[in-house]
Amino acid sequence: MKRRSILIIALALVLVLSACAVGCADRGDISRRQAIQLALDEAGLERSEVRDLEAELDREREGLYWEVDFETPQHEFSYDIHVDSGEIRRVERERKG
Repeated sequence: MKRRSILIIALALVLVLSACAVGCADRGDISRRQAIQLALDEAGLERSEVRDLEAELDREREGLYWEVDFETPQHEFSYDIHVDSGEIRRVERERKG
């Protein structure tokens, strides 16, 4: 009986942690789509003007950020956007070639 109770508790804990891993990723105020739009707006570009667009969550000492990367024929862009505030914390724009 004791073994069964421990197994049930362990299973419940695994389910809770799994749900948080999925659901907690977007717990901030800024969604992936919003972060992409903030980066595009700051760059003065439309979605149709960029290629290789990527956005992923990145945890740093200062918190959780969306790292948004994309390129145009002339430049490569990279942004760190704070998940909770939408503040653009880092901008990199490099000329190609």
